[in-house]
Amino acid sequence: MMDPVSNSSLPPTPSVPKTSEVVPLVRLVDDDEAHLQSTAFLLRMSGFEVLAYSSSESFLELDDPLRPGCVVLDLCMPGMNGSELHEALVDKGAHLPVIFLSGHGDVPTAMRAVKRGAVDFLVKPADPRELIEAVRGAVERSLEAHVARQADGEARELVARLTVKEAAVAALVAEGLLNKQIADRLGVTVATVKMHRGNLTRKLECRSAVAVRDVLVRAGVLEADAARPR
Repeated sequence: MMDPVSNSSLPPTPSVPKTSEVVPLVRLVDDDEAHLQSTAFLLRMSGFEVLAYSSSESFLELDDPLRPGCVVLDLCMPGMNGSELHEALVDKGAHLPVIFLSGHGDVPTAMRAVKRGAVDFLVKPADPRELIEAVRGAVERSLEAHVARQADGEARELVARLTVKEAAVAALVAEGLLNKQIADRLGVTVATVKMHRGNLTRKLECRSAVAVRDVLVRAGVLEADAARPR
């Protein structure tokens, strides 16, 4: 069992990573109540917001998978074990990084879990410093992915503002074509291209061809390795 750790014995760590909009949540899943509570205490004293679950089933029923953070998961539990819960999260497309806690005999299973996408595994009882640093790294990874997904969603919303003709011009602008080249490609006048280009840059909130390309890539309507504007 991991003993509760006092503030004085905790490693000096920077503030818990977070964005301006959301505070990350650390989920603990462990059927050992004493270990669950001592781990929750340790992480809360280190500045993390924590929710503790005594079973995989209660976690799946109650947790909000859209909130960034991570899952600290025991491998050996009655009912749905940690490995099965991890598989369920992977199958659902959940974006939460998973840290496994395992007994000595569970290392091969934990290694397989890492291959399936778990970010780390620690042998129980975990060293408090190692656990805190593992959680911090997982939370930072989750927040980075969360911010990227938000940016992608915002880009899709911007692109949805475009008319069909504006979208066609935007794709060619993203390739780096000049107005005359775009007009020739689409069979329209340069004046028409300028009109659509003015509208699309306003709607996409962009001031350059490079910025237009970046929005289209984030929105998923242009391949990242497509031709870049010069």
